[in-house]
Amino acid sequence: MIDATLVPVPTQRNGRTENAQIKQGEMPEDWSTKKLAHKDVDARWTEMHGKQAFGYKLSVSTDGRYKLIRTVHISPANEGDQNHLLKALDRSNTSRDLYADRGYTALDILKACGWWQYIQRRAKPKQALSETQAGRNRRIVRIRARGEHPFAGLRALGGKCLRSVCLARATLQLHLKVLTYNLKRMCWLKNNGVAIF
Repeated sequence: MIDATLVPVPTQRNGRTENAQIKQGEMPEDWSTKKLAHKDVDARWTEMHGKQAFGYKLSVSTDGRYKLIRTVHISPANEGDQNHLLKALDRSNTSRDLYADRGYTALDILKACGWWQYIQRRAKPKQALSETQAGRNRRIVRIRARGEHPFAGLRALGGKCLRSVCLARATLQLHLKVLTYNLKRMCWLKNNGVAIF
């Protein structure tokens, strides 16, 4: 199961010219090294469910049986989910079933590699889903809901909000949180007599 979530970071207060320079990959000339150490130039703004968010996007591939996170990909928040699909996909997984929400679209390259894609259908503007498509979405969401549980587990480990500056530090923090979540989950599975390996 592949899913993504936004990871907020503290909002930056920059001027318009400074933001334009940052988007072009340049640093404002009047920024000292001390000021630059406190500015997050990698995080980006995006809109989700009508609300603006500033931060990073965390995409994970979750094992459907044990709810363990298998792969992680982190990027600025403005990158689309579709770009994360191949990067977050766990190619070593023995199951060839891929579940995802409406943010993704089916890829021919995955079909050629033998993946069965169970991706929810998205309604077109001014055209509702047919009853067959809505039923298919309901069947997929029952299974795909297990992919949301790790995000709740990550929230329980101190929340998703980061206090770091730059993509490299955010990546390290999120990998440590994912590692902690997986260790906690494996202990729970072992205590309940579930054979993992």
